[in-house]
Amino acid sequence: MKKLFVVLIILLALLATGLGVVWASLNRLVRAGVMRGGAAATQVDVFLDHADISLLSGRGTLVHLVVGNPEGYLSPEAIRAEVISIEVDPLSLLRDKIHIKSIRVVSPEITFDGVPGENNLSRILAQVRSQVAPPEQAPRDEAPPAAPGRRGRRLQVDDFSIIGARLNLRTPVTGNQPVTLDVDDIRLARLGQDAAGVTAVDLVQQTLSAIVGDSTNMVGNMFQRIGEEALEQAAQGPGPESGAEADSDPVTARGLREGWRAPR
Repeated sequence: MKKLFVVLIILLALLATGLGVVWASLNRLVRAGVMRGGAAATQVDVFLDHADISLLSGRGTLVHLVVGNPEGYLSPEAIRAEVISIEVDPLSLLRDKIHIKSIRVVSPEITFDGVPGENNLSRILAQVRSQVAPPEQAPRDEAPPAAPGRRGRRLQVDDFSIIGARLNLRTPVTGNQPVTLDVDDIRLARLGQDAAGVTAVDLVQQTLSAIVGDSTNMVGNMFQRIGEEALEQAAQGPGPESGAEADSDPVTARGLREGWRAPR
C-alpha cells in the first residue's frame, strides 16, 4: 500500500510539472504569435510584454501591447493597450478552429497622426487589407499563391470590445499641441460563427476598420467645426493680429485647407 501511495505521489508530481511546462509554453506561444502575426499583418513593429492565460479556465490577460507606426510619422506608436482580457475555450486549442469567447481591450491609447484621407491608422489598415486581398491573376500554367491572410488557424470570436479608448490627435490643424478625445465604445460580435471561421488577419482588419472609421469621423467633425469658426472669423474681418503671427496659427482657414486631403 505504501509503495502504491508513493507511486501516486510521483505521478501527481510529474503531472503537475507537465501542466506547468505546458502552461508556460502556451503563454510563450501566445506572446510570440501576437508579436510575429501582428507585425506580419500590419507591417509595423508589434510588442507584447507577456501573456498570462490559464490552461484550465481559458481566462487570462495580455499585458502591455504596443503597435508601432509606419515610417514617416512622428508619433512612436499607433496603439497602446496596457491590459487586454481574454477568455478562450481551452478544449478548442486542440481543434482546427479556436473558440475565443471574449476579448476586452480596456482604456487603450490610440494616436491619429495626419488627416482623414491620409494618416497612420489608415496606412496600417491598408497594409492589413493587402494581406487579405485576392492575388493578382497568375499565368495559366501557374497556380495562384494563397493569400497570406487565409493561412493559419481559424478563429471564432463571440465578443470583441474596446472600452474607454482615448484618441490622441496630431493634425495640421492642432499643430504641435495634440488634442485628446474620448472614443465611443466599439463592439464586434459573432465573428467566425460558421465552420470556416475567420483568420487572425481578418480579425485585425475588422477591428482596425472600426477604429479607423470612428477616428476619421471624429477628426472630420473637428475639422468642420474649426473651418466654420475660421470662416466666421474671416467674415468679421481681420483681428488685431495679422501677417506672420496669423500665418503661424495652426487653427486658420488657410491651415485647414492645406491640411485637408480628400479621402481616396
